[in-house]
Amino acid sequence: MERDEREAGESNRADSATAGGPPATRKSAGSVTAESETDGTGVPAAEREAMVTIAHGAVVTSGGVSAQRALESATELVLARGLGPVAYGVYALAWRIAQTLVRLVTFGSVPTLQRYLPAAEGDPDQQSRITGLAYATTIGFGAAIAAGSWLLAPWVDAATVDDAAFPPRCGCSASSSG
Repeated sequence: MERDEREAGESNRADSATAGGPPATRKSAGSVTAESETDGTGVPAAEREAMVTIAHGAVVTSGGVSAQRALESATELVLARGLGPVAYGVYALAWRIAQTLVRLVTFGSVPTLQRYLPAAEGDPDQQSRITGLAYATTIGFGAAIAAGSWLLAPWVDAATVDDAAFPPRCGCSASSSG
């Protein structure tokens, strides 16, 4: 029994050799061999090119992100030393509020565009409607956030600052008319 299995295995190897080698390198009618598709590395050429492109983008992006973080740190250091504790605290609070609002302003428009634009690939009118609605939502929600920030600014100022760390320069406040 074992001898029959061994002979069958040798027979299969012989068939592969006469048919042009192992299945991965055999040519079929009208196709390119796996050897030319993989450039000898075992990775298909298109996949290899995609990986190289992604790796290049990651290197470029990481350099830009590192430079951005270094500039942000230097700016924070200069602001902390120059403004003093109270004024820097006000700045830090305002910056945090602004960062939060910037994340909210798109109100789901980016994921909507990423999901529904490719789904409507064959229908340019539908793509135009989706894009227009996403932009209109972003502009409308951004305007609402701006109006809300403008209306809430006096309350935030009263709740956070006891003394006038930023005295008015135009002479238009009630405290300077006295």
